[in-house]
Amino acid sequence: MCGQLADPQTGDSETTYSNIFYCQGCWQDRKKAQQAARGGATDEAWNEGSAFVYMKAVEGIQAAAGSNGDMETSVAACVGSRPESSAVRGAHGRSLLHHIAEHGDAGAIRKVLDAYQNFYGRHVELCSTVEMYEDGFGLTAGEIAFAGNHAEAFDALVNSAVNRPRPSNFCTDSNKAYVKQKLSYEGDGDGAVLKDEKGGGVMMGWEKPLMRRHAEVIAPTPGLSVMNVGFGLGLIDGFLQERQPAKHTIVEAHPDVYAEMGRRGWLDKPGVNVLGPARWQDQIEGMIAAGPFDGIFFDTYAEMYGDLQEFFKLLPQILKPGGVLSFFNGLSDKNMYAQAISCRCAQLDLARLGLACMYEPYPIGAIDEAEWRKVVNLYWSLETYYVPVAVRIPENEPDAITRVFNSLPPRCDGAQPELRAMAVRPGDACGKVLDDKLAKARQAAEEARRLEVQQQMIKDAATPPLVEAPGA
Repeated sequence: MCGQLADPQTGDSETTYSNIFYCQGCWQDRKKAQQAARGGATDEAWNEGSAFVYMKAVEGIQAAAGSNGDMETSVAACVGSRPESSAVRGAHGRSLLHHIAEHGDAGAIRKVLDAYQNFYGRHVELCSTVEMYEDGFGLTAGEIAFAGNHAEAFDALVNSAVNRPRPSNFCTDSNKAYVKQKLSYEGDGDGAVLKDEKGGGVMMGWEKPLMRRHAEVIAPTPGLSVMNVGFGLGLIDGFLQERQPAKHTIVEAHPDVYAEMGRRGWLDKPGVNVLGPARWQDQIEGMIAAGPFDGIFFDTYAEMYGDLQEFFKLLPQILKPGGVLSFFNGLSDKNMYAQAISCRCAQLDLARLGLACMYEPYPIGAIDEAEWRKVVNLYWSLETYYVPVAVRIPENEPDAITRVFNSLPPRCDGAQPELRAMAVRPGDACGKVLDDKLAKARQAAEEARRLEVQQQMIKDAATPPLVEAPGA
């Protein structure tokens, strides 16, 4: 089947190249096409030609930007003649996408992406594709478009990335090791923290406003049936109790957290059903028996998106039609472009299961550095958080989604909910994690301009003045 390894039994390495996956037929066709494009050129000659076309494209981008010229046509001519130049990286590791993103030309970006796919095929994994290239300052083209407030260019890069093959990322072994670790609770109130045995933050008190909002989203009114997967500090479960659910189920994997729940009285709390201590993967029958639920929240530790995606598959069995799912949205915590991709991927995966997912931007500002000194892992860096609101679409009730979205209560600060289909928008607060990278890029650009001026001055000084001939 196209896109899969030709021979998974033998693990034929010839069918894979740099995280690009082909069936045997596609691999041979791709090799023949690329060899034909080279026309017998040596690797050195071919690479020099690619670099030359890349430089001509960069010159065209700069010229078009300086004169309001047709950047898209200029770029198309270059990558059309040598499509592999779409992946070439020049000074500071910048690809053509980086250069175009500075000016926000969405049409030119699409030309580069089309050329990349035409040359390399459609089987490049997301982690290795040209959209995810970071330059020497750690910037992706998407972050540059975001910082420049180029919404159309940013969306073009996001939409391209989400259609790439995604690597399988599960943390089964890590999660099983985690539940055997000794955890520790430290501090209280907003300064509380739950740590793993290496000092990593499992959950921290700064998350409190987010947990309040998640509780409001999945339990907008009293008398509902709710489930939370992952107790942690107990923040969201405390807020859910304030919202007076008719039935409240908690799934907890770690025995130390389960013991803490007992000390706090959760195991005997009326109306509360605690499943554990065992990983949610081992408690599926219990969740199904306790459901279906009006609202579900998911926030586990030492798991990745592949694990969350597996949980999604249970939703048709445990979430009522018209019910709401939310989850801790920490999938990409240091890169606003990657955050946009993660949100969109989750949205598409949920749609395949019959859920409509929107996102509510929630400004949280910069988290005090003193908080991060409590743990060894800085697991959140952005100044805007995106609250997922996913509704299971009821059959024969087309207005249910609008009704659910419109019934969301105001935030605790009084702000009315703003739901978006595209979670991240240029203009959202990002913060220091992006500002620092942009500052390094600006410094390098200023240094390059300074050297250019200096070299021109040296050249001018070395050029003898023109002296007119006598009698001229």
